[in-house]
Amino acid sequence: MAHPLVRNWGTLVLEGLVAILFGIIFLAVPFASLLALTYVFGAFAIVDGVLALVSMFSPERSGSRWALAIYGIAGIIIGILAFVVPRITIMAFVYLLAAWAFIIGILRIISAIALRREIRGEWVQILAGIVAVAFGLYLLFAPSRLIALVLAIGVYAIIKGVLLVISGIQLRHHVEEMRRRAGPGPTLQGRAAA
Repeated sequence: MAHPLVRNWGTLVLEGLVAILFGIIFLAVPFASLLALTYVFGAFAIVDGVLALVSMFSPERSGSRWALAIYGIAGIIIGILAFVVPRITIMAFVYLLAAWAFIIGILRIISAIALRREIRGEWVQILAGIVAVAFGLYLLFAPSRLIALVLAIGVYAIIKGVLLVISGIQLRHHVEEMRRRAGPGPTLQGRAAA
């Protein structure tokens, strides 16, 4: 029985593409206002959280679904807070973003460790988690200038997105390999005879 993350490799690729797009937007408009940054971040966190929850709801259950649930719910709550409280100070935004990156990084590492028995290449997921944790720590100690924050967010989102796309593609190849090993399913005549 495949892990839900293995079966939902397409969601992982989509999450990566959303992160890359988010990063490009941040790098393309580095002088955007804090309000715009807060709304863009809020939208990204909500979409990222919803995608995590969607990948959690698969027909087969797994012991690590709680990590996806926490990840998804945390992203949605933080995204909603970004819309409800748009005039937060830049330091509050930095701390909020740092906490979000740190939490999702830890959860991604836990998820990758859970996958290590099912797939090869879990190192990409672990690396994505380490990048997220490092980004969260960087934000805690970075200068509070807006341009540094914008560039850090953009670079982080692109790196995370690329790693997630690579991981999704690896998982897709793993699923195809599992199907090849399993061989063709029962034929229509075989089912009728049974």
